[in-house]
Amino acid sequence: PTKNVRSHNMKAVFIFLRYIVGIFLVYYSLPLLFTSTLLYLLLAARKVYVLTGDYKASLYGIHLQFVSDFSVMAGFLAGTIGR
Repeated sequence: PTKNVRSHNMKAVFIFLRYIVGIFLVYYSLPLLFTSTLLYLLLAARKVYVLTGDYKASLYGIHLQFVSDFSVMAGFLAGTIGR
């Protein structure tokens, strides 16, 4: 891609890497996994809170983050396998 690291394909690869690291952490270090997961969830909620300023709306950001991550990964795999 001409955009290098900013392309959609690279973003999808980084999402996969994020989850692979999570699986690695499950296997090797449960406390580190807990801390990393908590940080990931807080950042997802913070992203929505900054946009809306509503605490209740920020709780939906956690769910939206997981749904969007899995959607990107599924689309990336479908596009890669479909070629």
